Amino acid sequence: MAKHQWPSQLSVLAPACALAIAYFLTARAGLLLSLPGSNASPVWIPAGIALAGMIHYGRSIWPAIWLASFAAELVSQQADSFSKVILALAISIGAPLEAVIGATLIRMRADFSPSLEKKQDVARLLILGGPVACVTSATLSIGLMASLGVIHIQDAGAHWLAWWFGDTFGVLIFAPILLLWLQKENSTLKRRLLVTLPGLASFTLAVISHYYLVQADQKQIKEDVRQQGVQLRWSTFNQIQGITNAVSALALLFEGSKVIVPQDFERYASQFRNFHRDISGLGWAPYIDKASRSNFEHWATLLLEKDYQIRETLGQQQIPASERNFYVPVLYVTPNNEVTRAAQGFDLYSNAIRRSAILESMRKGDLTLTAPITLVGNYGKGAICIAPVYSSPPQSANSDQKRRIMGFVVGSVQIGNLIDRLSQDINLELFHIEIFDITEPEQPEALFISRQSAPDNPLEDMFTQTMQMDISGRIWRISITPTRLFIKQDASITPWIALILAVLFGSLLTAVLLLETAHTVKIEKEVIDQSQRLVKAETRYQELFTGLKQVIFQADKAYQWRVLNPAWSGLTGENPDDAVGREMFHYFHPDDCDKLKDALQKIARLEESSLFLELRLNALQLERAPWVEIHLQRSKDASGKMDGYSGFIADISERKRLDILKNEFISTVSHELRTPLTAINGSLALLDSGRLGLLPDQAKQMLHIAYSNCERLLRLINDLLDIQKIESGGLEFSFERLDLRDLIDEALSANQQLAEKASVTLAFEPPASPALVKADRDRLRQVLDNLISNAVKFSPADEAVSLTLNTHAHYWEVSVQDQGPGVPPEFRNKIFQKFAQADSSDTRLKGGTGLGLSISREIVQRHHGQIGYHSEPNCGATFYFRLHALTNGAVWEAQASS
Repeated sequence: MAKHQWPSQLSVLAPACALAIAYFLTARAGLLLSLPGSNASPVWIPAGIALAGMIHYGRSIWPAIWLASFAAELVSQQADSFSKVILALAISIGAPLEAVIGATLIRMRADFSPSLEKKQDVARLLILGGPVACVTSATLSIGLMASLGVIHIQDAGAHWLAWWFGDTFGVLIFAPILLLWLQKENSTLKRRLLVTLPGLASFTLAVISHYYLVQADQKQIKEDVRQQGVQLRWSTFNQIQGITNAVSALALLFEGSKVIVPQDFERYASQFRNFHRDISGLGWAPYIDKASRSNFEHWATLLLEKDYQIRETLGQQQIPASERNFYVPVLYVTPNNEVTRAAQGFDLYSNAIRRSAILESMRKGDLTLTAPITLVGNYGKGAICIAPVYSSPPQSANSDQKRRIMGFVVGSVQIGNLIDRLSQDINLELFHIEIFDITEPEQPEALFISRQSAPDNPLEDMFTQTMQMDISGRIWRISITPTRLFIKQDASITPWIALILAVLFGSLLTAVLLLETAHTVKIEKEVIDQSQRLVKAETRYQELFTGLKQVIFQADKAYQWRVLNPAWSGLTGENPDDAVGREMFHYFHPDDCDKLKDALQKIARLEESSLFLELRLNALQLERAPWVEIHLQRSKDASGKMDGYSGFIADISERKRLDILKNEFISTVSHELRTPLTAINGSLALLDSGRLGLLPDQAKQMLHIAYSNCERLLRLINDLLDIQKIESGGLEFSFERLDLRDLIDEALSANQQLAEKASVTLAFEPPASPALVKADRDRLRQVLDNLISNAVKFSPADEAVSLTLNTHAHYWEVSVQDQGPGVPPEFRNKIFQKFAQADSSDTRLKGGTGLGLSISREIVQRHHGQIGYHSEPNCGATFYFRLHALTNGAVWEAQASS
């Protein structure tokens, strides 16, 4: 019988080793997310590996699980002592025990199948193997660490929950996946992948989201602690600075005094102490040389009415001061009580710390702060401010007179009292605070420690914030560490909620995929059929796409070609594939790129649904520079959102060539006609005025008709020349700063006679504030004249043409409203085109060249403005243009320079 067992056990050895290695490696990865101070990780893949191995291979696999768990614990505990090895050994027992219990509970029903094809099998695995069995390892491990003091008993609950949740997470996600890959029967590669890939994706999403949410939470806690530290540092600095300023001010008050009497000192010092209650005490210590010691002691005895002697400290006793060149004994003190009076006569210079500060203040001639000392009268740790007082005020910089020092104003500060007063700004129950003097970095000295022992909780220490401040030459370091109470109050539960939701989603997803993979074959067949139909549709599309002579294109929001049909080669000589990915402006003439970009932006802003543009291709990029007409419209994705632009491009070079010939012909004819026509017009005007004599009525009527037609023909020629200049770029503009109110008044005056002939009233209410713009006065006046004359011509008699001037966020809008028939619907799309006139007989009777609105549009666009209209049939029309507003001189200069 034993002979038959050996091969069976050896067959398990290889997978056991592989399982142990996988357990150890995933354990090392899981520990990266463990809570500080313990191995409790919210993501523990090894639990799923152990359970799957135990179900598939049986209980004989438990030594491999235990050895892998023991190795992982040794590494994580950094077991450098026997006690840590024993702790790792005890904790590692939980992993195989949990797997054995889980496998036993799952296999309690004899019909359980590891292939997980039935709802009962999936439910038993995910419930009994997960949340139920995972209580074992969490309880055993956290209980041991809490009892041995590895983690604080207050934190045991959080660590237990993290441990249990991490094991449950590993079982719910990875145990089903591993069982499918270990099971050979009824588990195809397709089914394995359909379950594994979504499971791994949900796991990855859960881990990443939890990690970054935890990092964000910890970052927020650190920021909150830092803000508390900054507030503490600022408040402490302000209080200390206020105290040093008070001591310096008291010293300056006595500057130049011959004698400082006790009444004056008590009065002024008490006032300063009442204002700065953090000053433990104030004192006056005169500078006494060796020769004056005896006289000073006698004088002080009479003044204070008690025996006064200059003393120094020897051990715990005070003795008469030994002889030295000078002394700095305390003479006056406030508050005047038994404790402070004991300091009278004490020679500050006899103490090393005070002596160092006295010498430094004499060297600088300014206040100095001592190193940390124990204050007299059981006041605890603190510091002393020492400010020199001189017999005369400060001299000028070029004075050679040396000032004589009279003594020192001394102020003591007890840091503990100061921090207690700041408790209204920071809750000391939520933070551990330490203040050290690190002026000498090798020997830092404590000024204040809010607790007796140093922090030893990693969960708290990781949020410790340290900062420094310079106070009168001393460097103080403030460390602020949050307590568990603050961390619990400030920590967010969002990372755990996200992780719990991710685990629930992942487990439900796994369960659904396990039960529904039987339907994947049907779904695959439907996908294949649909793919074949799509291929046929794609073929038909390609035939149409490649057969057109016009260029069909798609571009993304970054204006880069995304799709180009083969007609691109015929237009540019370049392979469409080479152009895809390049910016579309790369292929258009630099002078036309702004026009193209403006059109694209209008479409993106939904100002236009589609646009037609005539542009030149880039001659530097291509062998030739043809003119093209490009049609632009929005391109939408499957959800209906705009994802770019689409349209077509047609070569109109031949049409443009004919237009150039036409324009040259018009320009030549116009120039040749304008000179004689101007002379004829002048002669007719002179005859029509009657200056050359009276004519018969019939001749005068014919002459007036000829004069009117001559003027109309001259206007037509001028408009043709303006259009030709605009198209050739020869129309010059002279921009200046002007007020639209004045320009409108000029235009109204010029068109008043035209309005009176038509029995039309011109109305305009100018705004109170200036309407400043940057514009060419003459060209803008031409626009106004066109709009006003059109409104007058199309308004019925006895009606009014209203002009309004309104301000908006960044522009001024000038509108001209008439009461005429309005713009016919069929004419609206071409109203701003050249020679555009409505075809009704009534309109033709009004006269005009059909070029005014086209010229006006070009002039407004050269001002970087907008022109448009609103019209309803039989309700009149309102034409408007908008120009950027100048708000002040600075804006004018900025816009003028641009």
